[in-house]
Amino acid sequence: YDKSQTRQNAAEAEAVVDEIVRRLSDEKLRKHSIGVVTFSSSQQNLIDDLLAQRFVKDPQLEVLAEQMYEPIFIKNLENVQGDERDVILFSIGYGPDKNGNVSMNFGPINKNGGWRRLNVAVSRARHEMIVYAVLRPDQIDLSRTHAVGVAELKNFLEFAKLGTQSLAKNSKDVVYDSDELAGLIADSLSKRGHRVKCRIGCSGYKVDIGIESPDNSGRYALGIILDGYSGFANSSTDDMRITQPSVLKGLGWRIMNVHILDWLDNPEGVIAKIEEQLSLAAEDSADDDDAPPPQKETYDVSAFETESGDDSLSTLEMFTPCILPVSGTPDDFTAPDSMGKVFLTVSKVIEQEAPVSKTALMKKVMAAWGISRKSKPVLSVFDRAFAATPHKETEAGEMLWRADQIPEEYSQFRAGSGDTRRRIEDICLEEICAAIAYVLNAQISLPQSDLILAVAKIFGYARISAVEERVLQGIALAENKGLAVSKDGMISIVS
Repeated sequence: YDKSQTRQNAAEAEAVVDEIVRRLSDEKLRKHSIGVVTFSSSQQNLIDDLLAQRFVKDPQLEVLAEQMYEPIFIKNLENVQGDERDVILFSIGYGPDKNGNVSMNFGPINKNGGWRRLNVAVSRARHEMIVYAVLRPDQIDLSRTHAVGVAELKNFLEFAKLGTQSLAKNSKDVVYDSDELAGLIADSLSKRGHRVKCRIGCSGYKVDIGIESPDNSGRYALGIILDGYSGFANSSTDDMRITQPSVLKGLGWRIMNVHILDWLDNPEGVIAKIEEQLSLAAEDSADDDDAPPPQKETYDVSAFETESGDDSLSTLEMFTPCILPVSGTPDDFTAPDSMGKVFLTVSKVIEQEAPVSKTALMKKVMAAWGISRKSKPVLSVFDRAFAATPHKETEAGEMLWRADQIPEEYSQFRAGSGDTRRRIEDICLEEICAAIAYVLNAQISLPQSDLILAVAKIFGYARISAVEERVLQGIALAENKGLAVSKDGMISIVS
């Protein structure tokens, strides 16, 4: 870790980029979206630069990256909140310097509440997280810092290294008063013929009682969490009431809470409620067994045909990207005599792709000059080029239109797939609104989630999560324009 100069870790950055390239090059691995999280903006910029250099050397890699159902993101601890990807590559960055010394300063996690930032970082992965670190957990000396975040970083690195062994070591293996209550309830359930286990789990948060499914499937029909001393010792109120039950339900558990006072007041009543939940669980299981296997709902864009023939309705066409030739070097871009060429290139992209996002346009033009990062001189050139190019702007200047286009009257959208798929953020709300009207004109009315999926398919996405926020904005625009109406979770066309 280069503490005194760049504050970067080149070895980790190279390893992260190598892994991204490996995944992009593998057809199976490419199905999993990728995100990169770093502790510092310096490490973030280094990884961003190295990946951009790889894309310049091998343009096909960038094509493959753009074909993924979610774009790759590279963000630091401060701005990653809310983002998720299937696979997260986490670069710690910090570590021994050239003299072997390790500072106990780990940026934002040293601050009050820093552990929350760490928690955000390590909970971004849906499927898998890979941790890149030259820092070993034993090199974190807690006698030199009182920051809770640093202690949690040490625990996290131990977990990354040792797996569940570290959970067993770090968990609070204390016998709580509620263990006695769990034993009493378990004993009562056992006498009624149920197979039960207590204290299930390997972390500090355990399911107090698990009742095994009667079908000998090895699963639990019901999990019981006791609201007793154990819960208050291990949890905040949010953990007890919201986080722990919701996480367990997401893992397939059916969860029931039992209050100690209820048991003390009426133990038979508590057992009766547990039996009732077990009966409901059995009914749900039977319904699942009898139901046909779920069919993946697919939408064929060709099926969304208008019947009225009204020319004012949204029309379907495929997005055709503007292909720019190599135009020069990064130094050429900022040279005074290149301004005219830059202006013509910007004009060409706007002419062929508008409405186009400023981000997409700049990225395309920068690639033509081999530029990997937006420096102040580069942005200055763009500002002059935009000022000289006739165009209109919407969405706070992020969307650029040709001078002859009228955003308020725009009723077209351009579908995408494969090489022609755009980032959903690069598609203007007017296009998304037009696609919504197109789908509703054929379907009349759809549940909101189905409508979002249909629009996602049109623009080349397989999952709702990749486009949901942006499409919801499009639905709001469609309602404002009087094209659609929302009621009881259904979105319907306005006839």
